[in-house]
Amino acid sequence: MALPDSGLPPLTVADFREHTYLNCTPDTPLRNKLDIFSQQLPLTIRELRDLPTDSTLAMVAECFIKKGCFMPFYPNFDLSDMKHIRRVWPRLQRYSFGLVDSSGRLLGVATNADAVDFQDVRSDAAESQKHPFIVQIQEYLGSLRQRVKDRLPDENKLERGVLLDMYMYGIPFNVLTPSENLYVMYRLVEETHRRAVEHGFQHCVSENSHPYTQILALFFGCDRLIMDHPHDFVNSKGEKSFDLVPEKITVAVDLRTYF
Repeated sequence: MALPDSGLPPLTVADFREHTYLNCTPDTPLRNKLDIFSQQLPLTIRELRDLPTDSTLAMVAECFIKKGCFMPFYPNFDLSDMKHIRRVWPRLQRYSFGLVDSSGRLLGVATNADAVDFQDVRSDAAESQKHPFIVQIQEYLGSLRQRVKDRLPDENKLERGVLLDMYMYGIPFNVLTPSENLYVMYRLVEETHRRAVEHGFQHCVSENSHPYTQILALFFGCDRLIMDHPHDFVNSKGEKSFDLVPEKITVAVDLRTYF
C-alpha cells in the first residue's frame, strides 16, 4: 500500500522541465519543493556492498519488471527470469549505492559500472546466460547505441575511468507516492553524477525509458542522443520484438559530458 502524502507538495515531471540543475537556485519553486522533501523524507546514502544482496537485487529486478517500458506488457516474465543481474552484481559494487530512510528502510538503488567492465555483458557471448526476452531488450538497446556511436566514446578504444554506465535503478513497488518516487529518483541521479565527477569520469551514459529518468537526464545536463519507439523495433531475425508495447512508449539514450 502506498504511503500517505504526509503534507508534501506535489512534485511532477513538469517541475523539472522548467529548470536545469545549474539554474535551480534557492528562489525557484522547484528548489523550495526539493528542500521540503529533504526535510520530511531524509535519505541516507549506503554503499551497495553494505546492503543485503538478495533484497536489494530483488528491488531492482521488480522495478524493472513492473515499472519498466517492456515487462508490464509481457506478464509471463517474473523475478526468476532476472538471474543475469546476480552474475554482474560484483562488478557493480564500486560505483553503486542505495538510499535509506530514517528507519533504515531501503527506498532506492542505483547500480552503475565502468563501461569497460560491461563490454562483455552486452556481447553475444553472454546471451546463453540470459532469458531470451532480456536478449531481445539488449539487442534493441544495442541498436540504439549503434545508431549514435559517432557521439559516444569509441568502445574499441575505451579506457577505464572514461565512461560511467548507468545500469539499473530501483524503487520499491507500491510503497511511495508518485511525488516521493520522483524525489527518490532525483536523489539517485544526483548522487550518480556527483560520484562520476568525484571519480574523474569524462562521460556518463544511460538508456532511459521512464518519464522520470528521461526528464532528470535533461535536468542534469545530458545531451539527448536519440529518442525512439521500441514498438517499431525489428530484430535481427526480422521480427517485431515489442509489438505489445504501446506506440507512445519511448526510450532515450542520454550522454553527459563532464569535461
